[in-house]
Amino acid sequence: MTIQDIPSIVEELKEEGLTKCEPKAESDEKGVFYITAIKYTYVVYSDAEADALINSARQDEHFEGCSKKYKEGKMNKAGELVRPETYTVVIKMKY
Repeated sequence: MTIQDIPSIVEELKEEGLTKCEPKAESDEKGVFYITAIKYTYVVYSDAEADALINSARQDEHFEGCSKKYKEGKMNKAGELVRPETYTVVIKMKY
């Protein structure tokens, strides 16, 4: 995988809740950059979605690790939901 592949990958994964993509690259003697690892960060609104992302990533042969964090929602004094509860999923892939 080369660095030119990143924009197309990011566009595909935005629909699934991708918020951040952090690639690590190395170059060869010709100056071509190759991706060695990528850390994907997703924000989803249900535990089931988070688990589905993790299970899907674990099936990939490049899977290195993952984490899931819960962030509690927030309500104002009137009892209205200001920020919904979210799950942040971080998936690490190594190439």
